[in-house]
Amino acid sequence: MILKRLAILLILLLLTTGFSGNTQKNSITGKWLLICITDLKTAHNSFRPENYNDKHLLFDFKDDGKTGEIIGQTTSNDVGGEYELFENEKMSVSNFGGTKVGEHGWGYQFWDNIRNASSYGYSSDTLLIYFESDTKILKFSPIKK
Repeated sequence: MILKRLAILLILLLLTTGFSGNTQKNSITGKWLLICITDLKTAHNSFRPENYNDKHLLFDFKDDGKTGEIIGQTTSNDVGGEYELFENEKMSVSNFGGTKVGEHGWGYQFWDNIRNASSYGYSSDTLLIYFESDTKILKFSPIKK
């Protein structure tokens, strides 16, 4: 009888914690392609301009759930930086840079926006990095190997 009650209690505990459908992740580690910049106030989406041909914004995020580094490519340059992850999916990007030679348009927007990152989240398999007081979003799609 006691074992049965303990088993039921354990099942209920598992259902309300680890298996509750919580999709919060404590890491943004992965290889990501910037697919869109969204302004939540205006509902405007900015996509990679068609005339960019093969110029994609590709990034490799690596972290331990607390601190990490970004290495990637914008439209014209190799870039890198560091970030921190905090409780409640908050984040901060520090020490982000690169050469910035010939950077324009969408790549230039990324430079300014990633430095102002304030939080992150996921929608399905899309990484969302919020900036400007969480009113705008950098949306990334995973790069499949």
